[in-house]
Amino acid sequence: MNKLGVLVGAVVLVVVGVVIAISYQTYQLNEEVDVKGIPPLDYLKNIPPKPNDFSLIIREMNSGYINLSDLNESYWLQPDFYPNWDKAKHFYEQHDYSRWGVYGHGAYPADPEVVFTTTEPGSWISFTVLYRTGYGIETYQGIKLVPEDNEYFDVEITPNQFLLKPTFPVFPKDWVKRLTINVTIKKEPPKGNYTVNINAVPPDKEQAKKWFWQVLRKESTPEEQEIITRAKYQAEKEGKLPEKFERWIKVGRKNKYVDASTFDVGPRITLKIKVI
Repeated sequence: MNKLGVLVGAVVLVVVGVVIAISYQTYQLNEEVDVKGIPPLDYLKNIPPKPNDFSLIIREMNSGYINLSDLNESYWLQPDFYPNWDKAKHFYEQHDYSRWGVYGHGAYPADPEVVFTTTEPGSWISFTVLYRTGYGIETYQGIKLVPEDNEYFDVEITPNQFLLKPTFPVFPKDWVKRLTINVTIKKEPPKGNYTVNINAVPPDKEQAKKWFWQVLRKESTPEEQEIITRAKYQAEKEGKLPEKFERWIKVGRKNKYVDASTFDVGPRITLKIKVI
């Protein structure tokens, strides 16, 4: 059985992290905050350096000659590999620490298209999709992707459930997951166009429980301590010192696991299938 070609759709929808506001309360800090300023956030320090031909690759992504499977992680771990980064960059360069990024995730491309030139049952196409955390997200999101049933096609996603890591205050080296989607003809389809939606659902209960405890017991990182320092600095500049501020960060936000499907904005991936 030959592996058939895949055409990736040019239009891509990517979910940018949803931000939920947290109110401030008055608090008297036990230590002074340096009001002289702090250096910019080094939010790219954990990802690989950008390749020299990055701009050229981005320019040609919709040419039809580049498949995601041809690119290594030094390309697709860059935030500006994805749409809307220019609008989202302010989450990092002018961050408001009174706001908390809880939910945000999406696929790239969000609407891939595959083309079958045969209707023989058992024929299949395999291709790559990238799934990532939204920008400015501080939680760990558990997610499971499930395709809708279709009369003519079986759709398999590997892996189909995974844990998305926070993207704030820094991007981790594994903030993007590389998925393989396999489409198999199970019954001879009439020629035409088909759509299979892939939705986010709650992860398996035992897996979610494992992730919950894994996240809850994680050790504090230097980045988490940096959030506290920067939040204190913002509060000092604004003349409002939050009540129990450190507890709000260390306990209210720290090591938070959420079910990513809780924030439902429709199909995560809309798979288009064409039979010619």
